[in-house]
Amino acid sequence: MAEGNLTPEAREKVAKIRKSSQRRIARWRRELEKRVSSEKRRRRQRIAAVKAKGVLVPDLAVDFVAKWEGWLPVAYQDMGGVWTIGYGHTGPDVKPGMSISHKEGLRLLAEDMAGAAKAVAENVKVSLSVRQRSALISFTFNCGPGALAESTLLRRVNAKATPGEIREAFLMWVKVGGQTVQGLVNRREAEAALFNK
Repeated sequence: MAEGNLTPEAREKVAKIRKSSQRRIARWRRELEKRVSSEKRRRRQRIAAVKAKGVLVPDLAVDFVAKWEGWLPVAYQDMGGVWTIGYGHTGPDVKPGMSISHKEGLRLLAEDMAGAAKAVAENVKVSLSVRQRSALISFTFNCGPGALAESTLLRRVNAKATPGEIREAFLMWVKVGGQTVQGLVNRREAEAALFNK
């Protein structure tokens, strides 16, 4: 039925419904814009914090490492009695009773990974894709900048070795106390696959 054929009462009701719907849509749009703006601001802050340490850590590297690190949103003491939170973040900012969101945990992880990213940037002499850089940052974050600097892996990366040789070099780092650790085998395989992708 066309609106012109409606009774005055029905037209008034339709106008009220339309007005109410428009207000709701405008409110949803404002909320969505606020959320997007807030997310952009958080991302800019995260990038600025990491850049301040000298090197940008790719989101791919952060997400990749997060899959291998344990996550706890509340502060706890590790086996050495050090207060820890999120993806293994420690420091004077971690206090008993503290809790953080998952996004905050990823931000702290990115900051913690800045040293590994810097070591990769300083030691690798060839151009890398984001995937390759992310794989090496993960390796360095797990094994340490010194391990990267002295590794066969670094020498092979700089020599542009074959994918098989790169994989083999990643797999040289799977032992703790002389014993092969399956979790490290899995991580090195994943890093090699990411590098060679």
